[in-house]
Amino acid sequence: ATSPFDADADIQDLMDRVEKLEAVQIPDWVNRFTLRGDFRYRYVNVDDDRFDDRRNYNDIRARLFFGAEVNDEVDVGFQFITGDDDANDSDQILGDSWSTKEAGLDLAYADYHPNLDNYCGYKAHFIGGKMMMPYKTIQQSELIWDEDVRPEGVALVFSKEYERFTLFGSLGGFYVEERSQSG
Repeated sequence: ATSPFDADADIQDLMDRVEKLEAVQIPDWVNRFTLRGDFRYRYVNVDDDRFDDRRNYNDIRARLFFGAEVNDEVDVGFQFITGDDDANDSDQILGDSWSTKEAGLDLAYADYHPNLDNYCGYKAHFIGGKMMMPYKTIQQSELIWDEDVRPEGVALVFSKEYERFTLFGSLGGFYVEERSQSG
């Protein structure tokens, strides 16, 4: 009598399927795209006796990034994120009668990074658009530049590695809008 379950035949069938899948070649242009995102749900409890501040709330943050390597020297990126017009806070507080939450364009940039290793050994990025903060912070401090702020304009970021240290710098020209408190 034959068994309805033939382990050797099932294993061979699976191996044949794996070989067929491994033989499929993904086109090179597919590997030039990046898609990533994340979602955060957070409960916040503020209990500060100094300011008589007691609050409980829930908030969310969602991000979706799409990037593409146009060629070996040019990358572009776009990111959509929850949040309103606050430059450094993308959290959306839940509640408010189930209202629609705001989202917007967080990043939209082009990054030109020519291969300068053969000429001078520098790494350089010429970035234009709405970009991540191009300035370095000292030991992860937000004392000077908040990493969440996305400046708009153009920047040059460069670095060169030496045996005992790395020389780096950034230059930028950004759009800044002055808002008057009066009127």
